[in-house]
Amino acid sequence: GLLDEAREVYHRRLEKRPGDLPILRRLIDLALARGSPAEAHHHYEALTARAPCDGSLLLRIGMGYHRLGDRETARAIRERAVACDPRLKRLAH
Repeated sequence: GLLDEAREVYHRRLEKRPGDLPILRRLIDLALARGSPAEAHHHYEALTARAPCDGSLLLRIGMGYHRLGDRETARAIRERAVACDPRLKRLAH
């Protein structure tokens, strides 16, 4: 389907530009949309290695895990988001 095609395009782009933050963000979004939390987590680890304290991004990723039903991972990521930016606390519930 289209999500799989988009995933392949972004993977090819990532091969040419390893560690590119916008590409990693998009791959996380695609993995979550495809229902692939393990793949999303792989890209999340790569992203946070380069941008470890982007609270709004972490919050968005945590919300994606929550939608997939992975409450434990979602909670841990949301807590990390709030630690990075305490102003996000009211959004992290």
